Amino acid sequence: MTKTTNYQLNQWAKSDRVMMDDFNADNQKIDAALAGKAELVTGSYTGDGTNDRTVDLGRPVAFLMVQRTGRRSSNFTEVGWMAGEGCIHGGTGGSSGLTHTGSGFLINDSVAFNENGVVYRYFAIAP
Repeated sequence: MTKTTNYQLNQWAKSDRVMMDDFNADNQKIDAALAGKAELVTGSYTGDGTNDRTVDLGRPVAFLMVQRTGRRSSNFTEVGWMAGEGCIHGGTGGSSGLTHTGSGFLINDSVAFNENGVVYRYFAIAP
C-alpha cells in the first residue's frame, strides 16, 4: 500500500486488503492536521429593526465583515467590520455598530446593520 506525500494517508490499490485500523489511523491524522485551524463562517440574516440583536455563530469571532445587500439612497453599500476581541471596529459612516459576544456578534445599530426587511450577509473567521 502506498501513502500520500504530506500526511502519509493510505492509498489503496484494488489488490490491497482494506482494514478498519487503516481508516481509523487516517482519520486521526486528518483530525490532528485540522485541529486549531481557523474556519470561515458565512451566512445571512434579515433585519428586524431592533437594536441589540445577537447573531450566534456557535464560536468566537476573530474577524467579521457584515454587508448590507442592495443600495441606500446615498448610493453606497453599508459594510461594517470588527477584528480581535474588543479591538478594532470600523464601518462606513463612522461606527460599525457591531460588538463581539462569546459565540458570535451583537448588532447595536439597527439603522446600519438590522434595518427591518433588509438582508445582510456576513463572513467571519473563527479561530
